[in-house]
Amino acid sequence: MAQMNRRRFVIGAGATLGAGLCGCAGGGGGGGGGAQNSSTEWKGATAYDLGPADGIRAGVDGRWARSGGFFVVREGNRVYVVSAVCSHRACDLEGKGAEYVCECHGSRFSARGQVLSGPAVQPLVRFGVSRDAAGRLAVDRTKVYEESRWGEAGAWAEVGTMQGE
Repeated sequence: MAQMNRRRFVIGAGATLGAGLCGCAGGGGGGGGGAQNSSTEWKGATAYDLGPADGIRAGVDGRWARSGGFFVVREGNRVYVVSAVCSHRACDLEGKGAEYVCECHGSRFSARGQVLSGPAVQPLVRFGVSRDAAGRLAVDRTKVYEESRWGEAGAWAEVGTMQGE
């Protein structure tokens, strides 16, 4: 079982206490500005086919930020998938070059998901990513990796090792 952290506690408390706490924790109606998630829990698909690994270029790819809730990052021969939801109050993040910015409260994160400036104090989570024998990448949002687990198999996929890549 995953260890309880502040974000999971707040999400659980919001689900337990209902819309009143969720509206408050999400900054509801307070003029924070920017796009904001309507829910702290993902309601979309949990599995995504990203296509051939060679279709992922170096740097941050934001094609799935709104539809999948994640950014795809290629760093050398590794690809990893970073949450597009701020760890502070679950607002949507915007990709700004090699950073992610929370338009609600101003938190900034590196392409790897580490906090550059707050109010967020927790890094972004990564989602499971794999590469099949044909070289296609797949994301599994049900597999969540906290920063302490970013080096584990499944938190990243190797690319650029197949003939022709």
